[in-house]
Amino acid sequence: MGACAKLAIAFIASIVVTVVSVIALAISEQTGPYRLVGSRVERAISAYQQGPDVQAAAPARRAGSTKCLSRLEERIHEVLARSPVPTWGVLIYNSKHGGELYSRSADRSFVPASGMKLLTAAAALNRLAENFNFTTRIYRSPNSRNAVCLVPVGDPTFSDSHLNSLVRKTLEALKLPEGSPIEIRVVGVGGSEEPPEVWEAGDISQPYGAHAGLAVINDNLINVRVSPGQPGQPLVASLFGRDIGAVKLDTGDSMTGADGYGPTLLRVMYAVDADSRLVLKTSGTLSANSPPVWFLRAARPAGRLLTLHLQGALSENGFGPNRASVVALHRHDQTGRCAFEANESAVLASSSSRTLVPLLARVLEYSDNLYTESLMMALGNGDRRVGLQTVEDAVRDVLETSDAQKVPGALFSMHGLVMMDAAGLSRQNLVSPRLFVSLLEGMRKSSLLRHCLPVSGRSGTLAWRMRGTAAEGIVFAKTGTITGVSSLSGYLAHLTLGLTTFSIVANNVPGRVKGGSLRSVQDAILVALAEARAADLERHTSCE
Repeated sequence: MGACAKLAIAFIASIVVTVVSVIALAISEQTGPYRLVGSRVERAISAYQQGPDVQAAAPARRAGSTKCLSRLEERIHEVLARSPVPTWGVLIYNSKHGGELYSRSADRSFVPASGMKLLTAAAALNRLAENFNFTTRIYRSPNSRNAVCLVPVGDPTFSDSHLNSLVRKTLEALKLPEGSPIEIRVVGVGGSEEPPEVWEAGDISQPYGAHAGLAVINDNLINVRVSPGQPGQPLVASLFGRDIGAVKLDTGDSMTGADGYGPTLLRVMYAVDADSRLVLKTSGTLSANSPPVWFLRAARPAGRLLTLHLQGALSENGFGPNRASVVALHRHDQTGRCAFEANESAVLASSSSRTLVPLLARVLEYSDNLYTESLMMALGNGDRRVGLQTVEDAVRDVLETSDAQKVPGALFSMHGLVMMDAAGLSRQNLVSPRLFVSLLEGMRKSSLLRHCLPVSGRSGTLAWRMRGTAAEGIVFAKTGTITGVSSLSGYLAHLTLGLTTFSIVANNVPGRVKGGSLRSVQDAILVALAEARAADLERHTSCE
């Protein structure tokens, strides 16, 4: 076969691979439950097809020869060379001292884990007022004196104490005659609630995987007690208080061993039963004389949990099952039972969360997934798809600011963005270090963002990192960690160089590599940056 024929075959094969990849990408976008608008699919396809052009439009990378590196670059190069992970993306930028101080795969899209929360935080600061809060209200029904409408808004801080207060104030305002019944119509919790397929199956059971929707109560978490039964019989799983009946429990795959029988790994995880319903299944063994074991788990569906707690609050105020009924309605109820005018005269009681900055502190400082998803939902007026699109639109707005535009290729970085959730649990999310740095540069004048970020050696997820080093107390950054992924993006307030922006992301981490070693690499890079002086940024003149 001639050389031309071989080249033709190779060219045709490359086209086939490209077409198959694009089709697979489009199908995955279209079939997911949080399918985003078509433009996002088109943009991802465009980024794939235009890869060489995008790379050409980006600024020139610094040379591969170590002779051409500045002293800071040499130090970072040595740190990464010792890393057990080959797939790193790094960009360090200082607008007043040469722009890009270090770059490695900065235009490549990486899975960012909880680093994704930076996008929602920036969007919230960009689109919501500083005095924004979640306010849950109970309104008078428009057509019944004995009926009221509870309108939850996805307040991640909402708890039993707030619910008890709402119920008490409502009953006081209604002043119902002795023995009169009451009906509370809960808007937005009717219908089925599917677990998010963009999260791993194991995540939806864990506390960090609690559902974010309009209905939230006690972080949407429940306590499950697993106790031994009779020897040879299944274990006993129990819920308590207002949580009773919140989820279906199944212990068919568990067993109680004889006294002294060594326990096996206990698991309490969601599964789908024969009727296509979610059940919380317990598996493993405990000996008959073992003490109970407690598990904190996400409640699914969350709407049912809220209605159960509402029934409990009513009962404690003298309105038991014979006098009180709770009706779950779809958000866009067409029956007229809650078609009220949302005005202050119709409000019987209300409960408000804290304002935006404390909410963002939970998002960034403590990496709270529920708070992040709730803020994203608020940006979309309760609609997840609209919320994700609003975050993306707000990010684009920030990248178009003059500060962000100082970073070469800032807007080009949007081409590689894929946002499937706000919290960062999805492994389908993709963000480049350049986008993170551009976004942070665009937000550099926002003292609120830095105020909410963890501080090295001082607070949040950075409380124990970089202590006793030159970087302690001057790094304000968001961490991100899921299996195989570690990210850190934020600011370093350099004593002489000023505010420096960075993003350091590792992907494709082998299972044998522990998260601590990845964090050590990130910390070592930032310590090198903190110790750098202006002379350490200068490159050899022969390389210019």
